[in-house]
Amino acid sequence: MSSVVAGPHELTDAEHAALAGFLAQQAGVVFDQSRRRVLSGIVTERLAVTGAADLGAYLARVSAPGGEEERQALLDSVTIPETHFFRNPPQMAALERRLMPELLRRAVARGRPLTIWSAGCSTGEEPYSLAMIATEVAATLPEAPEIRVVATDLSSQAVATARRARYRGRSLALVDEARLRSWFAKQKDGSYAVVPEIRDLVDVRLHNLVEEAPPFEPGEVDLVVCRNVTIYFARDTMRELVGRFHGVLSAGGYLL
Repeated sequence: MSSVVAGPHELTDAEHAALAGFLAQQAGVVFDQSRRRVLSGIVTERLAVTGAADLGAYLARVSAPGGEEERQALLDSVTIPETHFFRNPPQMAALERRLMPELLRRAVARGRPLTIWSAGCSTGEEPYSLAMIATEVAATLPEAPEIRVVATDLSSQAVATARRARYRGRSLALVDEARLRSWFAKQKDGSYAVVPEIRDLVDVRLHNLVEEAPPFEPGEVDLVVCRNVTIYFARDTMRELVGRFHGVLSAGGYLL
């Protein structure tokens, strides 16, 4: 591998292969030639921040014990949070009308909480949407279980935003007026905070889907939602991840 890092947008073939290989191993993300320019800009910024002499020194740093903080900063840089509340309305409608009533009733019959995993939750709009739908449906049933949503993401920045639970603009584009009144509190700065009733149902955690085991016991989860996360994963990585999802799903559980 070359010991000289090219300027912005000019990673050499060897450098691109080395960095792309590291990211694939750490996060399952595939940076092919079509994303080379993006990766070049990211690594140029990280080299400037850390003062690493070249890409080889940088990769040695993030791979070594004590490199966890910079490794997380790199992973934050290559993940792009892009989501909003009630994204993909047909799936949300299917959840509300069919899947959630079934899962809530089944959880009551089994005498345990309804457990949902939002895997790759980004900035939190998805898990809070799921908690809202579950709460609304539960209110229509004669008996309802405890509701538990575990939201995980690779990006520490996204996790911090999800825990803050304040949103504005495009994030709220698909939230109707009734839900905006019920589940959000308008703040002085014009943002909207998710109300505690919903926030308290969602446990937001930093988690690497590729490197870490699922944060559940086998058969513990009723619904896994993992959308717009694996689009850059290699086929083998996707196959392994779906196997992990299957392992934690309860009998009759669903994967979206």
